Amino acid sequence: MVNITKDLDDYEVDMKFGDNIRDSLGNISLSNMRKPFLEFPTIFKSVESYFDANMMNIIDEWGLLLENDLDAFDTNLTKVEKKISDLEEFRDISEKRTKSLEEEIKALESKSK
Repeated sequence: MVNITKDLDDYEVDMKFGDNIRDSLGNISLSNMRKPFLEFPTIFKSVESYFDANMMNIIDEWGLLLENDLDAFDTNLTKVEKKISDLEEFRDISEKRTKSLEEEIKALESKSK
């Protein structure tokens, strides 16, 4: 069998043609493999740093809501719902008064005839 040595950022891995892949990977230390990947800037790190630097501009541009905005919206919604229920109650009272007044007017009109 032929031995091939591949260099991965100063980490050597011995591989033999015809060997089982599991046997070949047995020479690789995962802690040694992880080190170069942690140091390598990935697209995810670039995207994350972009969003960190520009988050407020993105929020403004896209019209996104923050948690504070949602809390304020919830508070305002509660106030509006209360006003609506007050207005509905006022409407019901006003309708009853109107109906009562109409009945009294009819009664007065029938007496005067």
